[in-house]
Formats: sequence, C-alpha cells, structure tokens
Amino acid sequence: MPRHHLATIASAALLSVSVFVWRDLFFFSKVAHLPAWTAILPIPINTPAYLAFACLIPAAFIPSTASGAARALAWAIAFSPLPALIMYIASTVTSGTDLWLNAAFNYAWVVGFHCFLPALGLFAVRALAAAIKGRVGG
Repeated sequence: MPRHHLATIASAALLSVSVFVWRDLFFFSKVAHLPAWTAILPIPINTPAYLAFACLIPAAFIPSTASGAARALAWAIAFSPLPALIMYIASTVTSGTDLWLNAAFNYAWVVGFHCFLPALGLFAVRALAAAIKGRVGG
C-alpha cells in the first residue's frame, strides 16, 4: 500500500474519532461547552482546529511527495466528518429537508472552518520543507 494511502487512512481515522467524540465542539452551535482540558490551550475556543492540526500531521508528513501530502490531506478532511454526521442524522428525531440541510451545513462547517486552515498550514510547512530540501540538494 502506498505511503500516501496509509497517511490518508491514519489521519482520516484519527480525525473521524476526534469529530465523533467531540462533535459538540466541531459541529456548529451558538453555545460552546468546552471540556475542562481545553483550559490548557492558548485559545480554548479553537480546540477543534488544534485537534484537526494534530490529527492531520500523518497526512502531511508521511507521503513521500508534496503532491501526495496534498492528496492525503484533501481526502482526510473530506471523509473524516462523515461518521459523526451519519450518527447525527441517525440520532436526530426530526427528519426532512431541514435535517439534510443542517447536516450539509455541519459538514461544510467542520471541513471549512475547523479543518481547512490546519491542513493548509501543514501543507505549507511540508511544501517549504520540500523546497528547502531541493535547494540544499538533498
């Protein structure tokens, strides 16, 4: 199995578990109830971004190329919210159009608001490291 596939699976699994366990942090809500352990973080309200950053490290650095890292990051952030969304849809009493629109909004919220910037930051570090390595001749 190629390295970028392993990296994608590892990051997607880690991020899926994080989103599933702390879906109240990741999904949109007008009120955020932060766990006590978030007090140690610099900005506790950004806990989902910190978790996403940590979970996406394998996808950014295990693939052998920067393009492989980009693919691994994209696939990991695209698929990781799905298990939590499936449970959200299954456990919600209401049904109909509002449920599906809410689920679509939460998917976009998790991917766009909590996962995109950490993935972009990790990819920038990976691309910078590849450029420096190429310049040095390594």
